[in-house]
Amino acid sequence: MTAKGPTVVMVVGRVNQGKTALVSTLTRNNHLSEKKDCCQKTYRWYPENEGEWWIVDTPGFGSLSYSDEKVMTTIKRKANGIDHVNAFIYVMNCSKRITDYEIVTLNLLESQFEDFLKSTVFVFTHGDIYPGLLTQDFIERFPETFRDKVKEADNRVVVIDNKPKNDDNNTKIKLIQDFIKNIVEGTKVYQLEMVVSA
Repeated sequence: MTAKGPTVVMVVGRVNQGKTALVSTLTRNNHLSEKKDCCQKTYRWYPENEGEWWIVDTPGFGSLSYSDEKVMTTIKRKANGIDHVNAFIYVMNCSKRITDYEIVTLNLLESQFEDFLKSTVFVFTHGDIYPGLLTQDFIERFPETFRDKVKEADNRVVVIDNKPKNDDNNTKIKLIQDFIKNIVEGTKVYQLEMVVSA
């Protein structure tokens, strides 16, 4: 809990990467909200002994229904409608390759939010395709331009498989929570762990 109220985390990324499923996993909400428009929902999350957290699920970039400009306007409107945003979770599907469009999307977010990368945790979904791989080895697979972005974010990378009942995900959820806490507190967390337990 911050002095100004709840810890607010905005979940961003491209469409079909697993943003809403991740929000469901984090908040243990098995009822995903129906997406009626370009706006999403805000969920309350109460991590153990951490006070109230708000998880803001946002529309995805790269939609066939909405331009990236409309998506960015919606994200900014949501951010302005909330007193503050403490951290961002940038969600990507680890089974898809990183393209120039991903870098363009990150650059757009950086241009709109001061210190975006310094406040971001990169979460890769569908991590069960890489059992036993160390996170650092996973990061090394990225193109150099993306590795530079991850480095600016203090190498805060979590790979999760998006199955809410998976025991390994409890550890990953805790790591995401720790990363966010440390963003809010301005401290670093170091990790050396497997992407998904073998």
